[in-house]
Amino acid sequence: MISQIDEFYVAAQIRMLRSADKRTILVLEGENDEKALGRFVDPTACDVEIAFGKPNLLGAFDLLEEEGFRGIIGIVDADFDRVIGVQMSLENICVTDYHDLDLTIFSTAALERYLLEHADSEAVSSLGGCSGVRELLLGSAVPLSCSRYISDRDGHRLYFKDIKYEDFVNVESVAIDIDSLCTIVIDRSNTRCLPDQLSRLISIEMANGHDLMQLSRGHDVAAFLGLALRKRIGSRRVQQTWSSEIEAGLRLAFEWAHFTTTQLYQCLRGWEAGNRPYKIFAVST
Repeated sequence: MISQIDEFYVAAQIRMLRSADKRTILVLEGENDEKALGRFVDPTACDVEIAFGKPNLLGAFDLLEEEGFRGIIGIVDADFDRVIGVQMSLENICVTDYHDLDLTIFSTAALERYLLEHADSEAVSSLGGCSGVRELLLGSAVPLSCSRYISDRDGHRLYFKDIKYEDFVNVESVAIDIDSLCTIVIDRSNTRCLPDQLSRLISIEMANGHDLMQLSRGHDVAAFLGLALRKRIGSRRVQQTWSSEIEAGLRLAFEWAHFTTTQLYQCLRGWEAGNRPYKIFAVST
């Protein structure tokens, strides 16, 4: 059971990998991260291990670094760290450019390639092209992004899992009805926070001018892209616009040329340079 996996289990798995061979070990938070990045990895030089969560990954690295374990590199999502001003500077850890790996992919030209394949070109042009679509989606998701941030920061224990976006998003405009969002989230959560309280907190955070690429969760933005593809920038069927389908499509559109434009790539290359002879990538340039 994934819920029973902890940092001790992950550290033990990594030790077993190293006992089998001396390849680099790249540790990722989740299986979708491997789907996005795994094809860039040289399997003859680098093995991939899944930690099933950021706490497990960081905890395992703490354990292994105490042992002087070499040739191990991990990738973690930034989450809200940069929003709250936390600068993560850990040896052998690289952090995504934006909130998570999905948002990092979303920031690249992979989005443009995806839109060329799945969206209406005239509708995309009317919004100012790929950058306009990106701005629309991030802006539309702001109230939800803020509510997640508020829950995380203040410990309100708001429950967002399996939330139905259509219940509070206008599919025509891809805009959130904040009152509906607050009512729905509070009703499904074990919290003392009230809908009007959450609404006020969202308004405060929206006025703070956060960097939306650091604030927004990739899964939410993918869901909003799916909703937009139904009417706003396309006419896709509902089954084609589920967030899981959008995320998979963006991962497939994410090529080596896109990856090399990211700070994450530069961090991994820097690690390689400082940890020879360990290697990660199948491509040398």
